[in-house]
Amino acid sequence: MKNVIEKLRYTQLSDDEYKIFVLTYPIFLVAISDGTFDFEEKEFMKNILYDFLHPLYNNNISEDQYGFLIENYLLDFEELFNSNNYKTDLLLEFAKFDTEVKLAIFELVNGVANISEGISEFEKSEIINIKQYI
Repeated sequence: MKNVIEKLRYTQLSDDEYKIFVLTYPIFLVAISDGTFDFEEKEFMKNILYDFLHPLYNNNISEDQYGFLIENYLLDFEELFNSNNYKTDLLLEFAKFDTEVKLAIFELVNGVANISEGISEFEKSEIINIKQYI
């Protein structure tokens, strides 16, 4: 699956970058499941991605470069979501992580669902789907 993402991104990913991609993808799925990716959800995702990327790059890249990386992740997520071809494959990759890690991500999944006007039926449905992979 990593090769597919690299081909879509027209770049190579380190193993850590790929792990970040897989771990944050379920959070994005819930954020966009109601058909909108509103400001609060986008900011939530940006913060999560920054928190994952910062230990990887530390101060070796600028804040502008972090912003660029984060925007690329979000654009890639949107492209994957719109194509809907890789959702199950990425969730199966997510399922390979330790239960403790998946549960921590699941808390973030619930966090993004609650960030704007409560949890919609679409978000509930996506949360139930993601829970199958924990």
